[in-house]
Amino acid sequence: MKLNDLRHGMAIWLVAVTAVSAAAAAEESFYLHPFERVQLTDTYYSEGANTGDINGDGVADVVHGPYWFAGPTFQEKFEIYPVKAQPREAYADSFFSWIYDIDQDGWNDVLAVGFPGTPAYVYQNPGGAGFDAHWKKHQVFDWVSNESPQFTNLVGDARPELVCSRDGAFGYATVNWDAPWQPWTFHAISGQVTAKRFGHGLGVGDIDGDQRFDVIAQNGWYRQPDDVKKVETGSTGLWEFHAAPFAQAGGAEMYAYDVDGDGDQDVITSLNAHAFGLAWHEQVRDGNQIAFVPHLIMGSKPEDNAFGTVFSELHTVALADMDGDGLKDIVTGKTYWSHHRQSPMWDAGAVVYWFKLVRGADGVDWVPHKIDSEAGVGRQVVVADVNGDDLLDVVVGGMKGSHVLLHRRKQVSEAEWRASQPSARKALAEGLSPEEAARHMTVPEGFQVQLAAGEPDVHQPIGFAIDHRGRLWVAEAHTYPRRAPTGEGQDKITILEDTTGDGRLDSRKVFIEGLNLVSGIEVGFGGVWVGAAPYLMFIPDRDGDDRPDGEPEILLDGFGYQDTHETLNAFIWGPDGWLYGCHGVFTHSRVGKPGTPDAQRVPLNAGVWRYHPQRHQFEVFASGTSNPWGVDFNDVGQAFVTACVIPHLFHMIQGARYHRQGGQHFNPYTFDDIKTIADHAHFVGNIRDHAWWGHEPTVPTDTSRAGGGHAHCGAMIYLGDNWPA
Repeated sequence: MKLNDLRHGMAIWLVAVTAVSAAAAAEESFYLHPFERVQLTDTYYSEGANTGDINGDGVADVVHGPYWFAGPTFQEKFEIYPVKAQPREAYADSFFSWIYDIDQDGWNDVLAVGFPGTPAYVYQNPGGAGFDAHWKKHQVFDWVSNESPQFTNLVGDARPELVCSRDGAFGYATVNWDAPWQPWTFHAISGQVTAKRFGHGLGVGDIDGDQRFDVIAQNGWYRQPDDVKKVETGSTGLWEFHAAPFAQAGGAEMYAYDVDGDGDQDVITSLNAHAFGLAWHEQVRDGNQIAFVPHLIMGSKPEDNAFGTVFSELHTVALADMDGDGLKDIVTGKTYWSHHRQSPMWDAGAVVYWFKLVRGADGVDWVPHKIDSEAGVGRQVVVADVNGDDLLDVVVGGMKGSHVLLHRRKQVSEAEWRASQPSARKALAEGLSPEEAARHMTVPEGFQVQLAAGEPDVHQPIGFAIDHRGRLWVAEAHTYPRRAPTGEGQDKITILEDTTGDGRLDSRKVFIEGLNLVSGIEVGFGGVWVGAAPYLMFIPDRDGDDRPDGEPEILLDGFGYQDTHETLNAFIWGPDGWLYGCHGVFTHSRVGKPGTPDAQRVPLNAGVWRYHPQRHQFEVFASGTSNPWGVDFNDVGQAFVTACVIPHLFHMIQGARYHRQGGQHFNPYTFDDIKTIADHAHFVGNIRDHAWWGHEPTVPTDTSRAGGGHAHCGAMIYLGDNWPA
C-alpha cells in the first residue's frame, strides 16, 4: 500500500470513528429526578412510617402510627389501633413499623416498636374480616432498645429477625414461626456494652466477605460465627467483636457496602443522631486484619462538604440506587425537632436529601440532591417503589406528620441537566482569565453567569450605566486609588455594545480618556454625568454621535478625596428625575458650584446626595451610614442603600439621619440614629479580625460562609419578571 493510500485509509477510519462517537453522544439521554410531596397527615403520630400491601389489592399502602393509608392516592385511612396524637414537646410512643405477614395467613401484619426500652407488638391484619375494627394486638418481645433497630434477615434463614439491643446487650430476636404470637427469643451477641434503653447506630452487613451477615455498631462490628445455630444454643452465644471507631456519638442505620468498588465492604453511617455528620469508612486490609479509614461526607460546616451542604439530626439513613445507575446512594434528612431545642440547627429546614454515589479516577464523590424542604424525616426513612412506576420513592414520618415523596423522572437537554447539577464549593481564586472567573462564580439555584466583557475590553471598571439603546457605558479607573497630577489622568469612559444579541458585549469604543480619579457615571439629558473628585462633571453629547461635543463642564467642585475609597459614587437617576449618588464617612467634602464661598458650601461626609440636572441644585438627601457604594429605588420610589463595615442595608428617608461608622452628624441635636433594616451581617466576630484588612487575597472561612465580608459594592432592586422561581 502506498503512503497516500495509507493516509486515505486513516482518514476514512477517523471519519467513521467520529461518526460513531457523534451518534453515541446523540443517543445519550439526560434526566432530572424531582420529587412530588404527598402529605398523608400533618399530625405527629409516630417517628416512623413504612410501606407495603395491607389490603391485598396489589397496591402499596403506607403505615404511620395508628393509621394505614390506602394507596395509590393515600386519601383514605383506616385505624389499626386507637388514635392518639403524640405530644411534640415530648416523644411518641410509636417509633418504628415493619409490614410483614407474621402468621403466614396471606395478609401483611404490622410489627410496631415504640419508645426505646418498651415492648414490640404485632398488630394482626384482620384480612377478610374487613378493616372497620381495630386489629388484634400481640406483645411478642418485652424490651427493644437502640434507636435504629432492624427487622431483617441476619442469620441466613428464610425469614427476618429483629436486630436490636436489650438490657445493654446487642442481639437479635427470633420468631417461632409455628407459633408467632408466642414471645420471641432474644439471642445476645455481646455482653452489657451499650445503653440499656437508648443507644444510636446499628446495622447489618457482611463486613469480612464470608457470606454471613455481621452486626455493625457505633464502635465496631460483631462477626457472625461459622455456625450461628450452635452458638444460639451454646453457653454464651457471644460473637467476636472487632473495634472500629465508626461513630463516637452514634448515628442511625449503618450499612456495609462496597463504596469505592474495590471488592470489599466499607461502612456507611451518620455520626451523631442529634448533631452533625455523615461518613463512609473505607475498609483496608493487612493480611487478615481489617481496619477502616474514615471519609467525611458532610460535617458541621459547609466547608466540610464538597458542595457546601450541611444539616443536622441525621437520625435515619437508607441506602438505595435512586437513579438506576447500579450504585447505591444515601437517602437521609433532618429529623426535625428530634431533641427539641437541644440540637444544633434545630430550627433549620426539615430537609430530605439523596447523596448520589459517583466513582471516578480521583476517588469517590457523594453529590447531594435535595428531595424536599418541608417533610423532614423521623427515626425511620423508607425507600421503595410505592406507585409501581419503577422509580424509588421515599416514605417518612415524624414531627411534621407523614409524607410520601414520589419520585419523578424528567428527560431534559444536556444544557438544562448541567445547569441543574449541584455545584462543588470553590476556593477563592485570583489570577483567573475573565472566562475562568465567570465559570468559578457560585450563584444561587436557578441563576447562571455569562461573561459579558472582560480584559482587554474593560479594565478597572468602577461604575457603569445603561443608555436607552441598551449599551453599557463604563467608567474605567486606571489611576485609582490615587489622583494623578493635573493633566496626567488616565481614566476612560468606554461604550460596550452587544451587536449580535448573544449576551457578549462585542463592540467597544472609547468615548473620552484622560479623566482623573473617576468614580461615578450616569447617562442622560444629552450627555454623560461623571464623578471625579473634586468634581461633578457633565460631558455633553447632544447629537448622540458618541463623541464629546466639547470639554467636560464642571458643575460642582469641593468633593474631597482624603480617602479615595469614599468619594462620590454609585450614580443613579431617581424616580423624581434627580441624579442620586453616595459619599463615604472618612472623606470630607464642602460642595458648591465653582467659585462658591466656603461659608455657602454644603458639608458632606457620609450619606446620599442628589443633584437636579436642569435646575442645577445640589442637596444632601440623607445623612449617615459609613461608606455606601450602592443606592436604588423600589417600585414605589423608596430608596435603599448598601454600606460597608457597619450593618449593611438601610431604608433611606429624605432628611433622615442614620447610624454612622464614625464622627458626628453636622446637626448636633439628632436624638437618635435610624438603624439598619438587615437582621444579619456578612462577616462574623470582630470586624477587624474577620474583614479583609491585611488578609488579601484570602478571606476567613466563616466570613466567606456568612457572605464574603463587609465591602458591599453595589445595590439593585430587581423589578423585572425574569427572576428564577
